[in-house]
This record gives sequence, structure tokens and C-alpha cells, in this order.
Amino acid sequence: MNGQLVNHFKKITVGLFLLALIGCSGSGVKSTAEMSEQFKLGSVSLTVSQRIAPKITYHTESELKQLLGDKVTYFLDQRGLLSHQSKANALVIQVAYQRHFLDEQTDHPSDSLAYPRYDYDIKVMNDYTELTHIAQKNRVFKGRFIMDIDMLEGRLDSKSDEIIFIEQLAKEVVRSVDELKNPPIF
Repeated sequence: MNGQLVNHFKKITVGLFLLALIGCSGSGVKSTAEMSEQFKLGSVSLTVSQRIAPKITYHTESELKQLLGDKVTYFLDQRGLLSHQSKANALVIQVAYQRHFLDEQTDHPSDSLAYPRYDYDIKVMNDYTELTHIAQKNRVFKGRFIMDIDMLEGRLDSKSDEIIFIEQLAKEVVRSVDELKNPPIF
């Protein structure tokens, strides 16, 4: 009788332990608010880092931030995702942009641009509550074949050459937001 009681007690203890594990494995407090169909642009922050100081003047951090904000606004509007309603959820976008230069890891770096790397984080906010977020790390811009040739030959050496990088970054950010509302089917 004592052996059966001990076995029964062990089963109950294991069951309670498993139940506690399952209960603790949740992802924390989730908001009960639903995402709006469209979003307002809450804020865009962008930090630029680079290894060398080129002689050519490229966009400043504030210029790139403004350009990114303008492009994100434009592409959100194009996809029907932009709202000016105060009750719409806000997008808070943070980008870390690493400007790279041709041969920057050698003793004789170039002032010509190479493809940038970037990380971005998008938070969807309902007032002060984060509904969800998207984080992408270690992304690398990849141009078309002709741009690859221009880069390798050191021809990406003007301020205007960087605009395509920011435009593609803005498209990627908006595509990520769009996938929140319209997940890919594949």
C-alpha cells in the first residue's frame, strides 16, 4: 500500500511539474489590442558607422535619416499602409547603417562606396504598448550586375550613389510591415 501511495505521489508531482513548465513557457504578456489596418509613422532613427574617414563628402547621418523617413512614408503610402489617423498604430523604426568602402580592410582603402550592411528593428505600438516587432540583423545591400561592376571599379564615389542603398532599405522595411498584414503564402 505504501509503495502504491509513493508511486501515485510521484505521478502527481511529475504532472504538476510538467504543468508548471508548460504554463511558464508562454511568451509573456501579450497585448489584447489588435493591429490597425494602416499605420502612422511614429519615429525613424538611424545611426551611421564607418571604419574610415573618406575625403569625399557623403550624406550626413541626419540627411540619411530624413531620406529614409521620406522613402518609408512614400512606400507605405504606395502600398496603402499609411494612415494619418491618430488612433492608428505607430511604427517605430530603428536602423543601424554601416557604410563600407572599397578595400577598407587594406592598407590603401578607397573613398568609393561598397555595399552597406544594416540592421533594423520595427516596433508596432498601440500608444505605449508594443504589439509586435520585427528585427532583421546583418543585412547586406546587393545591387544588380552593372552596379557590382561599378562598385568593383570604384565608380560609386558621389553622394548621389548612396541614395539607391537607402531606397532599397526603405523598400525592405515597408515589405516587412506589409507582411505583418499580408503574410507570404509560400
